[in-house]
Order: sequence, then C-alpha cells, then structure tokens
Amino acid sequence: MVSSFPPPSHAFGAVLRRERRARELSQRALAEKAGLSEKHVGEIERGRRFPRLRTIAALEHALGLPPGELMRRAHEEAGGG
Repeated sequence: MVSSFPPPSHAFGAVLRRERRARELSQRALAEKAGLSEKHVGEIERGRRFPRLRTIAALEHALGLPPGELMRRAHEEAGGG
C-alpha cells in the first residue's frame, strides 16, 4: 500500500519552511538565530536531513515556538493525527 502522506523528513521540512516564511525570515537569518549553518537549514527544509532533538529545540527557540511544536505539526502533516 502506497501512502499519500509525505515521509517524516519531508513533513518536518515543509513545516519548518512554513514557520520560517510566516516570520519573514530567510534561511540565513533562521540559521543564525538557531546557531546552525544556512546549508543545514536548507537541507532540513528540503527533507534531505532529519534534525537531532537538540537542533529541533534550537529551531523552535529561534522561531519562538514551544518545545515539541514543530514535531507535533510535522506529525499532523505526515498524516499522524
């Protein structure tokens, strides 16, 4: 059976991109706020990398989101609820 939902890394990347754009931040600006490289943020957004928990926490903090919010939204995006 083929799922119509995106894989977790793609779902997470899509959520991250939406949240970044909603705050009118460039990848570079988000990366600087989160202490990451711009390349790393881009790879996460494109679904090429799935971030570690520490990275997720840094991204949430940089975006002003509560802990676990990006994962919750990615879970919903991937069809988990």
